[in-house]
Amino acid sequence: MIDFEDDYTSDYKGRDVKTALEEAQQMVDTILTPPDQTPLEAREEIARKTVRNFRDHINKVLKGVKNVEFKYGGPHVELSESLYQLGLLSKKPVNVNGTDIVPMNLVLQLCPPAPKFPDEIKSILDEGLVMEEGAFLVRVDGYKDGKPVRIDFSVNAPGLVEAFETSGLSHEAYITGQCAAVFVKMMVDEAFTAKGLFVPEQLHADARRYCFQELVQLGITVEFCFSFVNGHFGH
Repeated sequence: MIDFEDDYTSDYKGRDVKTALEEAQQMVDTILTPPDQTPLEAREEIARKTVRNFRDHINKVLKGVKNVEFKYGGPHVELSESLYQLGLLSKKPVNVNGTDIVPMNLVLQLCPPAPKFPDEIKSILDEGLVMEEGAFLVRVDGYKDGKPVRIDFSVNAPGLVEAFETSGLSHEAYITGQCAAVFVKMMVDEAFTAKGLFVPEQLHADARRYCFQELVQLGITVEFCFSFVNGHFGH
């Protein structure tokens, strides 16, 4: 995992239980706070810690991994690119009729918050959806016995309409919340009893099997595909 930002020791405390709980509570508090009451600096701090925790996770747990890519698609990505090209994501103040304005702050102030309450989600569904589709793929490229191989994990879960009808949640909140609930249930049922701070990749085979079986009952499945690949991988 390449470290693109070296100056992080001053505010990154490492992956211990106390720090993880503090950061999780900070994220929850920020989510529950109206956007216009959350300083940009607070959002940036959470973003930095999220990236650094992910980097630390890769370096300590997924040993041997050389390249990690995260790709996201959808109309909101195209919108973000357009805003960037227009300079509206800049943090450099611009003078407008004698007043200095930071474009990024203006965009954040005007952007409506993501719907998270049932009445907000229902109002969107009542307006009607033109299209509902999505994909969640984890792809691992590597070598086995000197030959290039590829492992694909495809995640299937309820869409917005089904998730809302089932739980009153959005599709993203559903898959995130149900996975977290299964992890808690796993400890209650003593499918995983080790003490400390662990990430999913550190679960033993029986614990992972327990999670997948429980998730199936909630409409969340994972499909696995292993294949040999001709040629070599490029990065």
